[in-house]
Amino acid sequence: MKSKGIQYIVLSKYRNGDTPTKIFRDLSSGVGLATIKRWCQMIRQYGSIKLSNPPGRPRIARISENIRKVLPVALEYGKKVFGNDWIFQQDDAKPHQHYLTQQWWRNNFPSFINKDCWPPNSPDLNPLDYSIWDELANAID
Repeated sequence: MKSKGIQYIVLSKYRNGDTPTKIFRDLSSGVGLATIKRWCQMIRQYGSIKLSNPPGRPRIARISENIRKVLPVALEYGKKVFGNDWIFQQDDAKPHQHYLTQQWWRNNFPSFINKDCWPPNSPDLNPLDYSIWDELANAID
């Protein structure tokens, strides 16, 4: 059965009072319980299953938009607080290790500690991590 057909069944059953778990058991198809619960939450919030804006990680276009919004504020904040002699230190999360991300850091920050120089498990290198992000968020808002 196609996804739209399954969505229609979930919508119909949920509106008739079935719980997500009962719908999952009744369907016994390739749709997981977590997906059915997410769809039921969409039905509660929006009245339908809207897959055009799925929950979860942002799409590339939104990421680029966020970068354009955050980068100038981050650079201005860094210059204001530290002057021109500062290094951006990323946290070496998996998405930050990708070669395109590393290239982006090189092109957009005065300097930074790249993934090859980053020591593993080093919370001592993040003394500002717990305060700077709140300040940055407040500056953007």
